[in-house]
Amino acid sequence: MPRPGQEATLRVRISNPRVGDKIRLLDVFDNEIAYRKLPPASPPEEYVGIPFMVPLHDRQV
Repeated sequence: MPRPGQEATLRVRISNPRVGDKIRLLDVFDNEIAYRKLPPASPPEEYVGIPFMVPLHDRQV
């Protein structure tokens, strides 16, 4: 389990139809935390990893 402030990777499943050429990681306020551009012809239901920094916080979720 990554600690606050460390880099982590979120594994995301891509399915068709998809909107746009990237997959986005959003927080609870719809702010973009991280994104990853997708290849133009990626097959349906492929998994992709999105690197992001684990938020700093002082309590466990």
